[in-house]
Amino acid sequence: MLNPDSKNGQILINGSKYFEFITSDLLKKEINNHRDKILKISRLKENDYQRLFDLLIGKIKFVNDLLLSDSVIL
Repeated sequence: MLNPDSKNGQILINGSKYFEFITSDLLKKEINNHRDKILKISRLKENDYQRLFDLLIGKIKFVNDLLLSDSVIL
């Protein structure tokens, strides 16, 4: 989210054609926990941040944390 034009950003945005991204619901919480820092570093406006966040989470399949064992999460 800090640089959607970077190689990693482009892989996340355009890579869903080639890859299936899967992660825990914890990722959404973690991103939101660092929202202010992301806004400051990226210099995104709030509405641009929200659009980028929505775009990224739309490209990722989220798994409920309760379905994962502790050893998988750690």
